[in-house]
Amino acid sequence: MIKRIFLASALTTVALWAAGCRSTSEYDNKLVEAVYTATPVKIDGILDEEIWTKAPGYTFNAYNAECVQNGLIKFAWDDQYVYVGAQLTDDDVVTISDKDQSHLYKDGDLLEVFLKPLKDTYYWEIYANPLNARASFFIAGGGRLISDEISREGHLMKDLKVFAKIDGTVNNWQDIDNGWSVEMAIPIKELTRYGAELKENSVWRFLIGRYNYSRYLENSELSGITEFKDNNRSFHHKPSYGYMKFVK
Repeated sequence: MIKRIFLASALTTVALWAAGCRSTSEYDNKLVEAVYTATPVKIDGILDEEIWTKAPGYTFNAYNAECVQNGLIKFAWDDQYVYVGAQLTDDDVVTISDKDQSHLYKDGDLLEVFLKPLKDTYYWEIYANPLNARASFFIAGGGRLISDEISREGHLMKDLKVFAKIDGTVNNWQDIDNGWSVEMAIPIKELTRYGAELKENSVWRFLIGRYNYSRYLENSELSGITEFKDNNRSFHHKPSYGYMKFVK
């Protein structure tokens, strides 16, 4: 049932959004909009706030191919946070870790958000998993991907919030789940601490990366919502990053 709901919602949202969107010819990858909300989002993993009915929704692709298990993701913001809300179809929800500030992609299902100022080299890699584990890694530039440096516990963003809801049972390979939903609140004060602006009409680079592990898949599925370019499967490949515009 959840798969049909997600798919119908995604197709409806995309159709409505396409009818009213402006030209994106100036961008070399996907343009999405984060919509301003005057009411803060309650981070409880339930996408029932009014802003989630207004924000455009975006479906996933598995490295430019159709996903076996799709989802829908939306973006919002206020003066304090960038919000991410996602509903993810998943017939086998699995993760073996609830430890913050760890490399959770090694441990099971995961949603990753990469955010980068348009005109600077540095960016953040931010995690949320079905057990509410979170992580944030600051990377000074693509040529400085030093694992020990970016993994330090001190890099966990203060006030980063994540919460997930599982429709099924986690870590039970013998049943069939429906999926999981997640909300994230990423503090703007952390994103702007080095001088970048994030305000109305700001444009940032972004990438969404999803790790989906399931006994029912031939292989674990990696997916996102932008165009993956140059046949490069790295989530750090900047041409694969899209553009996020913050609108009111």
